[in-house]
Amino acid sequence: MQTIEEDPVAKTNFLPKAIMFIVAALFIFVVGVQVFVFVEPWLFPLHMVQGNAKYVTANIIVGPYPHAAEFSRLKAQGVVEIVSLMSPSIPGENQLLKSERPAVKAARLRFTNNPMSFWPLRSKANKLVVDKLARRVLAEYGDGSKGKVYIHCYLGRHRVGLTEEAINSVLAAGKTHKKAVPVRATQPAKSKSDLLF
Repeated sequence: MQTIEEDPVAKTNFLPKAIMFIVAALFIFVVGVQVFVFVEPWLFPLHMVQGNAKYVTANIIVGPYPHAAEFSRLKAQGVVEIVSLMSPSIPGENQLLKSERPAVKAARLRFTNNPMSFWPLRSKANKLVVDKLARRVLAEYGDGSKGKVYIHCYLGRHRVGLTEEAINSVLAAGKTHKKAVPVRATQPAKSKSDLLF
């Protein structure tokens, strides 16, 4: 019976190749995050799955990530505060947050970041964030005397959906300090083109 000897050269070549693969993967990831932030406004297929901005009450609006040009439009509609639910621990969102802050400041709006994780969406930590946020925005913007607030995540579907549920839950329980004005009582239905962006 013949024995097969292991090739010592093959063993020593594996480690440098593995290290090069890991370095290349990390490089691609880091560059990919940077490129994502740059090309994000033109990612048409991704924008097709974004939700639409909508009023939860007459003064509380939820929706997707607004781009720099949209802040002036929000301000013209009476929005005085932007609340982002995006998380700095998610690489692409971290970069978007870094570009959002100066754009909000340039539009002379208030900016608040209430980071939520995307997964698991209905975690205890996320529930605490949205419950506290719902009570705050209803107390602060419920009667409209301070203007309007725009709350967003990236897609404007999942995290803002959870926030909308929390706001409606607080309204149903009657736990607000000021009476929130329902949308139907003050505003006619708006077409998509009339509503924000």
